[in-house]
Amino acid sequence: MIAANELRIGNVIWDDVCNELHGNGLVKIKSLSETTAHYISLIKSDFGKFNSGVSYINAKGVLITPEILEKCGFERQNYGWTINKLNESDDSCFCLFDMNYNSGDLLLELNAAYCPCPKVEHLHQLQNLYFALCGEELNYTP
Repeated sequence: MIAANELRIGNVIWDDVCNELHGNGLVKIKSLSETTAHYISLIKSDFGKFNSGVSYINAKGVLITPEILEKCGFERQNYGWTINKLNESDDSCFCLFDMNYNSGDLLLELNAAYCPCPKVEHLHQLQNLYFALCGEELNYTP
């Protein structure tokens, strides 16, 4: 279960019903209502991409894996996974995300100041944090 206030439009989550019907439960949120996250599938079925919805009590986070980090633009380093976001209008402003996949620990370097973050286990949490700090989506394409 994911709390409604944890989700944003654009987050990728898992829906068991979608998985049972179409063989893959990865979905991208297109709109949110009081009780339901409305989504579009991230995979094509025999009928193409489809729209549906999942109740928040049935929504699940997608556990972060090395494959997901790579598909989000992270690069593997000796010590973990990193993605570096430079502000295009001010190259002195940057945000470096260092993630230890094994522990889920994320360390941010913001203009040379380090700040530890809460444990990040699910893709939607990483997407939300990235958006909050960088002002743009962290895209995931399966």
